[in-house]
Amino acid sequence: MLTVETFGHFMEQLRPAGLVWGPTLLFLVIVGSMLDVVHLEGDHTSYLVLAPYPTLGLVHGGGEEGAFRRAHPGLAEPWWSRGDYLTLFELTDG
Repeated sequence: MLTVETFGHFMEQLRPAGLVWGPTLLFLVIVGSMLDVVHLEGDHTSYLVLAPYPTLGLVHGGGEEGAFRRAHPGLAEPWWSRGDYLTLFELTDG
């Protein structure tokens, strides 16, 4: 039977493990949210990249050359168009 004393003892046993797993889990979540697939404009090659900051999207770019500039005149180019990422792997489309 779980009582207040046994629950407290159980939590004391988990506390040291939480100090190790908490920051590790946070690090893995942040790095996982920075993994993205980039399709370069005018190219059929895709790349698995590490974005410069956590993103909510997974796939970025694509289309014909200059598509982003025509669709969004006056805006600065996004990180995937500027090449502000670390390429991890080259992916194929087939």
